[in-house]
Amino acid sequence: MENVESLDTYVVDVRSGIVKTKLILWSAAALAVLSVAVSSLISLYYSRMMIDEIRIIDREGYSYTSSLIDPREATDLQIRAFLLNFCKLCYSFDKNNIERNLNRALALGDETVAGYIELHQQPNDIYQAVKGLGRVAEINEAEIIENLRLLDHSFTLTFVQQLKGSSESQYGVTVTGNVMYVTPATTDNPNGFFIINYTETYHQLR
Repeated sequence: MENVESLDTYVVDVRSGIVKTKLILWSAAALAVLSVAVSSLISLYYSRMMIDEIRIIDREGYSYTSSLIDPREATDLQIRAFLLNFCKLCYSFDKNNIERNLNRALALGDETVAGYIELHQQPNDIYQAVKGLGRVAEINEAEIIENLRLLDHSFTLTFVQQLKGSSESQYGVTVTGNVMYVTPATTDNPNGFFIINYTETYHQLR
């Protein structure tokens, strides 16, 4: 009887040991999986931070934080801010910054934008008035913001460009186009948007 009881006790101890071993192995495996998952999440978090926020220093020495934004997540406000900046470069300048502004605007659009900027740099009334006579071209930012119409990344905008100096002239300007998303990690285009299918119409008001 004692031998039978001893054998039964031994069997129970072995089974108990097997169960404990399995529990230890399962716990170790679960811990390893959890550790890998946590490490992956941490790595993903920091990689997203590195990708999503890019510090850019432009030619003027100013520093920007550029964000990678999916076009579907691009807000109306971001596109409006981009187009306002584009209009300021194209239509607001003096003789000291006209070339710099127009060249910077070139990086924000395709060949349709380049075509109109080349026209701006030709000897026309506005260019000669600014370069030769020292007059200043200005736009009203509040008017730009108020008049800008967006629909599915297509835009239409009508505004007034003023030439100030010894005499004052006004031009009505209407521009249209589409805004698309591009990689923003460039010095010339930190916003990450790009203008295509651009059109521009001028007419003198006075």
